[in-house]
Amino acid sequence: MPNPNITYQGQTLVLPGVYYADNVSAVPASPSQTSVPLLFIAAGYGGKPQTPYSVFDSQSLYSLLRGSPAASFVQFLYNGSNQLNGAQQIIYVNVSPSTQSNAVINDSAGDPVVDMTSADYGSPSNLLQYSIASGAVAGINLTLYDAYSKQSQVGNNLGVPFALAYAGTATSGVSYTVQVASGVATNFVVTSPNAGESFNLQLGPSTYPDAQSVLNFLVGTGFYTGYIISESSLPSTSLDAATSVTLPPPTIVSGLSEYSYVDVTAVLGDIVYWVNTFSQLATATVASGVTSSGSMTFNTVSNVFFTGATNGSPVLSDYETALNNSLTTQVGVVFCDTNLLGVPNAADENVVTAKAVCYRKFTWNHGSTGCTGFKRS
Repeated sequence: MPNPNITYQGQTLVLPGVYYADNVSAVPASPSQTSVPLLFIAAGYGGKPQTPYSVFDSQSLYSLLRGSPAASFVQFLYNGSNQLNGAQQIIYVNVSPSTQSNAVINDSAGDPVVDMTSADYGSPSNLLQYSIASGAVAGINLTLYDAYSKQSQVGNNLGVPFALAYAGTATSGVSYTVQVASGVATNFVVTSPNAGESFNLQLGPSTYPDAQSVLNFLVGTGFYTGYIISESSLPSTSLDAATSVTLPPPTIVSGLSEYSYVDVTAVLGDIVYWVNTFSQLATATVASGVTSSGSMTFNTVSNVFFTGATNGSPVLSDYETALNNSLTTQVGVVFCDTNLLGVPNAADENVVTAKAVCYRKFTWNHGSTGCTGFKRS
């Protein structure tokens, strides 16, 4: 590596520019750290392309790179040399044109009803898998498991947000209806032959936004009772259509009322909501043309893999895009993982542009194995 540094009153001053070298294995570690962020532009096997991820430790960066060759630079970035400090904060940008993996959940008839897409990008996302088992109380248990990171997440009793029962004195004729328009639940209606026991709840964010609020109102009347089964925060607009579902009257056993609970369903809406809100491993949508129904059932399946994710090979324009985008990010060092023809020139232009636009001061320059690095602060 060329040494353009100058010494002034015993201090090493590093001149601005772009520098690269083919081997950093002999660089000794430094325990010191800098406070300025380092931007690491690399072809990773994880992370959404051209999206910055900020990390403060090497393990987090390893987790983002997910086993790509660029991971070999991690220790060097955190321990630059015995003279120059390593990075404390690293902003990683994946320049690989990676894709996500996908999986389909079928109902018991074998028809696709839910489409899932991995949250992460790159070939390790093909190790993501799902399993379905019967819920302990109702519905299904959906497990997402990332065999690369060994991370597992379980949604319990999905498909049945709450159970409802009648607690009044009518002996028959009590029911509930969920009105749906264009796939969106609009009203939850309970009907009773007794005066004052019928209610029409308008569903939505400004009225009764979730399953818990619907249940709270009904229980609060004293004529109905119930309990949450899956997700209390499920949007009420996700409930399945239902028409005049009977709510049986209580029975008296040994002088005490026993209630007959009926499931209120959101078979697909509950699955999609849990995946998108709580799983962190994937996203989900109801399959095109499919309408959720309380009659839908699922077979038990184990370890169904997601497929289709690829890494892709970055080209010069991918690095140029990342470098141009970096002009809006306040960083100290920009470090590229490649000796791809044209990248050093692009990096050099980036230094000039950054200095002209932002009047930044360049004080540290490092490079490794065909990579380029330069200081912008």
